[in-house]
Order: sequence, then structure tokens, then C-alpha cells
Amino acid sequence: VYKTLHSVESDFTILCFYDPDCSHCKKEVPLLKDLKERVIETGLQLQIVAVNVELEPEKWHNFIKEHQLNDWVHLENFNLKSDFRKYYDIYKTPELFLLDKNKKILAKRLGVEQLEDFIQNKIIENN
Repeated sequence: VYKTLHSVESDFTILCFYDPDCSHCKKEVPLLKDLKERVIETGLQLQIVAVNVELEPEKWHNFIKEHQLNDWVHLENFNLKSDFRKYYDIYKTPELFLLDKNKKILAKRLGVEQLEDFIQNKIIENN
């Protein structure tokens, strides 16, 4: 199913650029999955858009299956049509961006713990 980033409807969106072979990604992705569950428990909508930066479909599919990421939006660039590395300045993985409901970048290059604190502060500001 084809989706654009702007078609994702959510209070917050985390844009996660990752590499299935990256050891840091393998540690951060489960933490990100747990963060999503905690945020959703507060009544907010949070969607994760995961962008695979590598070109091997089998590794990409295995990573999604292994980490049980079925409720995330998954994007790939196997045909190299997108220049996302340039637009988002992606030079390492994982790279996380927190977007608001209008897809404005609220925070970038934060770890999962910092993202959680940032989201909690936004919740407090809005109440």
C-alpha cells in the first residue's frame, strides 16, 4: 500500500530512518515500539513511519517481522527515486524526527528517552 508522509493522520509522528544491520537500530527500535505503546495509553495518537535506508528487501522484511512492527508505516527506497538522505541530512542510523499533526518537525536527532520527555512536555503544554 502506497502512503505519503502527509497522509499519516496522528497527533505525533516519529520518522525513523534505520538500517536493518545497524546494531544501534536493533537496540533503539524495541525502545521506540515501547514508547509508542506508552504514548497511546495516554490517549494520544502516535504513528511511527520507519524508513529503511538500505537496498536489500529480504533484510528489510526480516527486520519488520523479527521486531513485530506490523502497526508501523514502512517505507523503502529500493529503486532510489527519493533523495531523502539529502533532504533529511541522514548520514547515520538510527535518526529520529518528531513531527506534529501537520508534519512540522518538532525535534530531531534525539534518542528514544529524549523523545519521550519531549512528548510528555508537549502533552503538559497542551493541557
